[in-house]
Amino acid sequence: MKVPWREYWEFLDAIVDIQTADGLRQFEAYLRHRLKELIDVRAAEREQQDLLHNVSLCQLMQLLNLSDCSPANFSQPQTLLLKLI
Repeated sequence: MKVPWREYWEFLDAIVDIQTADGLRQFEAYLRHRLKELIDVRAAEREQQDLLHNVSLCQLMQLLNLSDCSPANFSQPQTLLLKLI
């Protein structure tokens, strides 16, 4: 008696039998998508690091404003760097 084995895969958000061609297709599509996401994140991180290396300390010091009481927004350093360019 041959019984298909299907499982719920949380990361796929689906019930899949990875022994079938369709199940493998779904799993491989997920892996391709995740790989693309990771490559994009790494590329963005590398681009941000390149921007930081190209900005001199003097340019960064120009961003300081001691008379301004509002807190600086350092959550998006690329915005600060774009002001310098």
